[in-house]
Amino acid sequence: MTEITPLGPSHFSINADYTESVFLHYYQQIHHVLVMNPRTVLIVGVGDHLVSDFLKRKGLSVKTLDNDPFLQPDYLRDIRQSLMINEDFDLVLASEIFEHFKFSRFESALENLKPVAGNFLVISLPYPTVRLFPPRPKYGKVVSCEGRIYTYLPQYFYTPVAKFYIFLKRIILYKFDVVRAWRSTFKPPEYPDDKADVHHWDLGCWRTRRSMVRTIIRKHFKILHEKVYINTNCVFFTLEKRSNEMAS
Repeated sequence: MTEITPLGPSHFSINADYTESVFLHYYQQIHHVLVMNPRTVLIVGVGDHLVSDFLKRKGLSVKTLDNDPFLQPDYLRDIRQSLMINEDFDLVLASEIFEHFKFSRFESALENLKPVAGNFLVISLPYPTVRLFPPRPKYGKVVSCEGRIYTYLPQYFYTPVAKFYIFLKRIILYKFDVVRAWRSTFKPPEYPDDKADVHHWDLGCWRTRRSMVRTIIRKHFKILHEKVYINTNCVFFTLEKRSNEMAS
């Protein structure tokens, strides 16, 4: 019989928007961890501790890593830097983490996780798709995070059309100043690397297309599974360290 780890009351409730989609994503994280049957797990990105608490109650040995001291992780680290942790884990989970810094740092962050990922690394990346209805103020009328009609089209199929429509409107608004209209419509926002409350990039968009991301991942890991979840707009990758690196 699995021993249940006793836990005190949770003092984290930082996610005020507990929608169906949020809980589906929690389930997906837990599923992709448990299916690999690990004994020890490192969770990168603590969030509200729901996933780590659940896995502990399932009898797994779980530690957490985050760069925010408020979240009280076991390891206060930034995966953009060498982690300097003298232990490894059967599995490392990093869900919705890498998009919070610029894409140019993606490969080095993967490398920084390799020493602590004893066997497996599970990551998820946001993969926006076009959805239709119902509208939500946060997401708009066409691309709706809680939409019930799934088109299964990556958002970049819709974005050029929407961008071009906005571009035409701004040409008129700016009194046919085409250069200004172009820059204000198509120039991507510039965020500093340490601005962690925004998504710097999404999987499936130009430059960060899935084939390019796979190429980077395969330089360091073997891809065991790749699963697209339209209902939560993300892709999960289950990765395995190469046999020669496991031995080292």
